[in-house]
Amino acid sequence: MAPPVAPFFTIITPTLNASGTLEDAVCSAMGQGIECEHLIMDGCSSDRTLEIAHCFPHLTIHSGRDRGLYDAMNRGAFFARGEWLIFLQADDWLPQGALAAFRAAIEKNPTADILTGSAEAVRQTGENLWQMQWIRSSDEDKSLTFENIALGEPMLNARAIRKSLFKKVGPFDLAYSLASDRDFLLKLAALQPIAVNIEASTYRYRWHEGSRTMNAGNSLSSRLTNENLTISEKHLKVTSDQSAKRIFRLWHARQSTIATLCTLEALQPLAFVQNIVRATGVNLFWVFPFTAEFLRCLIRWVGRGFKTQSQLNSLVEASALNRISAQ
Repeated sequence: MAPPVAPFFTIITPTLNASGTLEDAVCSAMGQGIECEHLIMDGCSSDRTLEIAHCFPHLTIHSGRDRGLYDAMNRGAFFARGEWLIFLQADDWLPQGALAAFRAAIEKNPTADILTGSAEAVRQTGENLWQMQWIRSSDEDKSLTFENIALGEPMLNARAIRKSLFKKVGPFDLAYSLASDRDFLLKLAALQPIAVNIEASTYRYRWHEGSRTMNAGNSLSSRLTNENLTISEKHLKVTSDQSAKRIFRLWHARQSTIATLCTLEALQPLAFVQNIVRATGVNLFWVFPFTAEFLRCLIRWVGRGFKTQSQLNSLVEASALNRISAQ
C-alpha cells in the first residue's frame, strides 16, 4: 500500500488563550479552497481556545507546555508533513487567494526556496470597520535582503518557506521572545536562497493592543527594541561583508535612538546612560543624529500639549476599543 501523499502546504498556528480570534484565523485558511495541513500548536490555553479548535475536524492539534511563540513554531515545523511552511498567527488572516497564489508561483518557479507576497496591517475601528495601518506591496518591501529585513518589515508570515530550507536555517532562536523571526530571516538571507516575489496579498495582520508587535506601543515595545539591538550586535560580529555591516550599524543606531528616547520618556536616568554607552560602542558619532532626533521629538512633544506619542497612542487605542464594545 502506497504511503499517503504529504500535503503541499502546512499552516502552523501557535496559540495561547486565543479564543477571541482563532476562529477567524482558521476560517481564513479554510476559505482558500485548497487542501492543506493546518497545525494548532497550543501552549496549554486556559480559555476556550482548544474547545474552538476541536470544532474544526480538519485541524491537527498539539497541546502542551512550551517556551513561547517561537518554540511552538519550531515544534510545528518539526511535525509538519507539508513541503512548504506558512506561519499563521491566531489573531491574523490569510487573504482570499493567498494559497492559490503561492501554488501558482511554485508551479512557475519549481526551484524556488521562499515565496513572498504582499502584507498589510489593519485596525478595527467599529463593527466590521477596519482601518489600514500600513501595507507592504512593492518588490523592495518583499526582497530578502539584509537591508529590507533589518530596516523594513520582516513579514515572515507573508512568506511561504520550503521546509528543507527551514531545517537548514532554523530553528528560531529562543533567546529572543519577540524578534526571533527577524534573526531567522537574516540568517536565511545570508544563504542567498532562490526567492520569488508574487503580487498577491498573502497576509493580513490584526493591529491591536494585545498583539506582541502589531500595536500602538505596549509594554513589550522596550523589550522588542532591546532584542533588535542584541540581534544587530550579533550579526555585526559574524558578518565580514562591509555593506552588511553598514546596514547593521544603521539598524543599531536607529534602535538605539528609540531605546534611549524611551528611557527619557520613562524617566530612567541609569538606563539612559547605559543606552548611550551601548550605542557609542558601535558608532562613536551616534550622539549627533540622536541629538537632532531628540530636538525634533522635543518640538513635537510641545506641539502635542506635553503628551508623549505613547500616551496619545494609548488614548487612540482605548477610544477605538470603547467604540467597538459600545456597539
